[in-house]
Amino acid sequence: MPMRVFGDFERRKDGKPTGDYPAWYYTNKQQMTDLKERVRTGERALEGGFVPPAAKDRFRAELERAKDKISKIESSVPKLDSLAKDKIFKLTKELGDEITDSMYTRSDMMKGLADGHSEAERMTTKMMPTKNENEVEFAQECGVEIVDGKITRTDKERMWKIGRNALGESSNTEILRRDSSFKDSGKKAGSMEIKTGRRRGRVPRKAVLAPVVSDE
Repeated sequence: MPMRVFGDFERRKDGKPTGDYPAWYYTNKQQMTDLKERVRTGERALEGGFVPPAAKDRFRAELERAKDKISKIESSVPKLDSLAKDKIFKLTKELGDEITDSMYTRSDMMKGLADGHSEAERMTTKMMPTKNENEVEFAQECGVEIVDGKITRTDKERMWKIGRNALGESSNTEILRRDSSFKDSGKKAGSMEIKTGRRRGRVPRKAVLAPVVSDE
């Protein structure tokens, strides 16, 4: 597997992750910078005598927990070489294409054509097959349960989001949704042809010239 998703501190005794997403998924550079700054501010307050004596032990313990959290998160962030990035990119591309094909288009959503029951089934029923060994391995690394070689669309979306985040790309699944179906696109193209005076399967009618009336 090209990347390790969860750190040891995020796994139970049986090795399974304690949550759906790793800590580094939620912690961007700014959040980490803010967390480190809070620790530095707390240490200065402690050293400068601004913390009441009765609260020093508790305050110091909180600082240690924060520093330990920073250390664990930083050590768990995937460090991808070029080969690993290529594998993750290919995998997320394949997952993204599958997710797109299983989504209602924006046009369908706006027209109220999306079937709520069908959509819920796609999201919660393990009906989408795992395509290859790389996908199976990544699913297991992400803590996804595979049943008879199949997982849910929600599972695939979670894998896609984790992979995209590791690559530094947007992990908003709405970017995968098509604006309209190919059928809708065909209708639009047909209407354009009609507007320009062209009709499929018909020979353009020749212009009829008005008879010339002689003055003689």
